[in-house]
Amino acid sequence: MKIRAGFVSNSSSTSFMVVLRKDAEGRNAKLFDILSPHYYNGICFPDDFAEDPYKYEQFLKGRGEILKKANPNAKIYVSEWNLTTKKYGNDWHVGMYAGSILNTFERQGDMVIMSCPALFMRRQGVTTEWDNALINFDQKSWFPGA
Repeated sequence: MKIRAGFVSNSSSTSFMVVLRKDAEGRNAKLFDILSPHYYNGICFPDDFAEDPYKYEQFLKGRGEILKKANPNAKIYVSEWNLTTKKYGNDWHVGMYAGSILNTFERQGDMVIMSCPALFMRRQGVTTEWDNALINFDQKSWFPGA
């Protein structure tokens, strides 16, 4: 199994297109089985917890069609995703976004075979800029996100 991983994608990203940039036979897409983008809402464009999951779903549909044509066996693994904005901290906006983006991945399950939040676990004290992990820990204990 070959994985092409670690690039940022967003609803107007050219990263997918760079990976899928095709010659006449679409050879690039035949070089991997799983395409693994990172998706951070709020980095390339202003954060949008409400509409962004729908926009990203449309993006995945379009890129999935391109990918299927070039390599019918290839799938997408969104290996890092999150809402990245300090103004929400760890409140209901982040939860709403997480639920919505997970529903997006579920609806696109024919192409998106797996996903993982970027901050599943986080060591406290590393940064104050991005504090919305599911599980936090320090040298003594662990605790759920607040």
